Amino acid sequence: MEAGRGTAGIVVGNPVADEVRRNGVFVRRACGGTATYASLALRALGLDVALLGATGRDHADMLRSPLGKAGVDLRGLGTADSGPSTAYLLDYLGTPPVRRVRLTHRGPTLGPADLPATQPGACFVHVGAVAGEVLPGAVRGLAARDLPMGIDLHALRLFAKDGSVRLGSAVDSGIDFACFDTVKGSVEEIRAFDPAAPDLSAAMRAIARLGVRHVFATDGAAGARMWSDGDIVTIPAFPVEEIDATGAGDVFLAGFLFARHARGEPPFEAALFGAATASFVVEGPGASVLGDLPGVERRRALLPRTAR
Repeated sequence: MEAGRGTAGIVVGNPVADEVRRNGVFVRRACGGTATYASLALRALGLDVALLGATGRDHADMLRSPLGKAGVDLRGLGTADSGPSTAYLLDYLGTPPVRRVRLTHRGPTLGPADLPATQPGACFVHVGAVAGEVLPGAVRGLAARDLPMGIDLHALRLFAKDGSVRLGSAVDSGIDFACFDTVKGSVEEIRAFDPAAPDLSAAMRAIARLGVRHVFATDGAAGARMWSDGDIVTIPAFPVEEIDATGAGDVFLAGFLFARHARGEPPFEAALFGAATASFVVEGPGASVLGDLPGVERRRALLPRTAR
């Protein structure tokens, strides 16, 4: 579907009860996960957001509170009668800190029967599954709405019995990635998508051959690589002092989808907007720092426009 303009975005995935530790010592429990970061970033930009997902009863209030306060439409966020919320342990080890991630609870899943009616004014769908909660059938149901869709490749995660995380391939996930207009992953996730690809560029082109129009491989402060219209170019990162990089990729994709599909911007400009949006969240812990529209626009204006 062509880029256009709209007044709302749909974010799909479970908010996550993140237990944050520093060298094994408890620091805080907070609402996290791709769906949370994307929803809050889009609201900070002024877009109406409907969140589709579920929590358990164990952390329902804690997970719903920051989203509700931000004005996210939570009518599509269910509460399971039994079973826990999606929960992760994030332990930051050493100096500079290296983050170790472990799934502690797998939360409710979202299937095609759980999808509510189409939200008025919606112009894109952001799929942000972090623990296999968005089932392949739900992806097909969302695709039937004929809205451009983006997905974060956290959807490739596989989990050992102890909750440790490894990356599977696209085949392992069971998801039809041909449904998506945009696919975004870290460099490691893009490489895992197609293990037969000899290098990063080949992996990005393999994803594009499915009919995906925009492919991003993010690499922290080094920026991102974007495949679009047959070319691969570099998207620079906006330089900031990094406090916590958690959620940066989630917010990058949210910013891109906002600029591309809510504002109708061309891919390269939309990608620069995504980079500028992501630059804010790394300046504080969790989702405590998010850029509003004027702030993001100011940072984007300072990014170089020369495609490399």
